[in-house]
Amino acid sequence: MPRKESPSREFDTAIRVLCAYPAGQDDFRPAVKSRTAKELGWTFVIEENIAVAAAAGKLDFSQPMPPVPAGPIGDVIAAYQKSHRDAVARVQALGDVDFSRPTAFPVGPRSMGERRLADVL
Repeated sequence: MPRKESPSREFDTAIRVLCAYPAGQDDFRPAVKSRTAKELGWTFVIEENIAVAAAAGKLDFSQPMPPVPAGPIGDVIAAYQKSHRDAVARVQALGDVDFSRPTAFPVGPRSMGERRLADVL
């Protein structure tokens, strides 16, 4: 979500792919080192939540990221849709000045630094 006006093309594509995933194959991996579609979808949820926290100036990486839910991929899709709606609403509520303000963001292993909010989103 790099800009306030940016379309949600990536979200639309990701949702189409996740929704087209065959039922009952939540644990399928195209290769041994690949993630499942459910794991990738959960990564998208985490990223959207990070965007909301960054926009609020409340990033906290002191706790581990929540694990992938045990339910079906449909639960992850619903969480992704909700987190995306929340992120879009939060970003659209920001003013132009907000995009230029500094916010704390990881800049290296166990290291936080200041970045412009627009660069983080």
